[in-house]
Amino acid sequence: MRHRLLYLVATLLVIISLSVSPSCSDIQPSTIQPSASAINQQCTLTIINGSVRILTSGSPGWVPGYNGMTLNVGVRINTLPDSKALITFYNGSTVELDQSTELEIQNSESEGKSSRIVLKQVLGKSVSRVIELLDPGSRYEIQTPSAYALVRGTLFSVEVDGLKDTIVKVIEKTVIVGAQGQTVSVPAGYQVTVLFGSPPSPPVQISSVIPSSPPASFFSGSMASSMQSAGGRGPEAMKLQQPAPPAEVSTGSLLVAQLQELTPPAVVSTDPLPNAGIPAAHRAITATFNIPMDPATINIASFTLSKTGFAITPVAGSVTYYLLTATFMPDAALEPISQYTATISTAARSTAGLPLANNYVWVFSTTGP
Repeated sequence: MRHRLLYLVATLLVIISLSVSPSCSDIQPSTIQPSASAINQQCTLTIINGSVRILTSGSPGWVPGYNGMTLNVGVRINTLPDSKALITFYNGSTVELDQSTELEIQNSESEGKSSRIVLKQVLGKSVSRVIELLDPGSRYEIQTPSAYALVRGTLFSVEVDGLKDTIVKVIEKTVIVGAQGQTVSVPAGYQVTVLFGSPPSPPVQISSVIPSSPPASFFSGSMASSMQSAGGRGPEAMKLQQPAPPAEVSTGSLLVAQLQELTPPAVVSTDPLPNAGIPAAHRAITATFNIPMDPATINIASFTLSKTGFAITPVAGSVTYYLLTATFMPDAALEPISQYTATISTAARSTAGLPLANNYVWVFSTTGP
């Protein structure tokens, strides 16, 4: 009788726990509690331009970062003025850091098919391109002093200003943004503002802030959506306007522009990575450049995908360019257990008209469906 009573109590507890499981709208920010069976994963630093400094856990001070540097959990990355960097994670997701941005890698681990990446951005602007996370236990999250953004595969930006306010802009799919116990679902083409100590504002269309045609670089120009440039923290600050042209160009900005005119374009990151194995359902093939490219030269002629093996079969698809990244989207799912070759040709040119030095070619394969 006693055993039967214990069994009934245990069953009741399970039913109660399932009945109060959080829905997507109740998602809360992560608390870093790595599982005993989880594997910590490293990521890689790419310096797009300028200088980057690194602060590792337990280190007495900042040290210079370098291309190809391996980054572990607990490291802090700080881009200096007129500098940009790209962090590539083990699963192919990337986050691009604009100048004067500071970010900490709080978690980067895998457990079976589950992937978990948690970042803390304290200042500046970042753009995350997250691969589709199919496993229900996977998550990619950016925490800021005033909010958190949680996704399962998307393209979005996060901006944190000196007042600790946060702006999240969603380019693809949907991002859950939360603060002060409240969450909002932000669809593609919309942005949300979170003032420090306040819940998220209602989403508004990005088209009211930036041109309808994608700029060569999401970070070009000044961001009038910053709360300070919008006129303070009151209601008027919520009215986002077109960025006004700068009154003058600083010597540093002029130097960066001149360097970009002299710098040949190069591919600094791809998804999938070279020689990687990916599920056949993986659709978007991307290549990220070191400098802004001329969008008119990024097309199905300069970015191609072929199934290779006994014969070479071109893959039909479409090509887009945004945020330094070219994306080839196949018209249909890739075939399982097959090898593919992606190519960025020298027809791709920078905004200064410079071509790639050589065709950039990488090979990857598909596993099961």
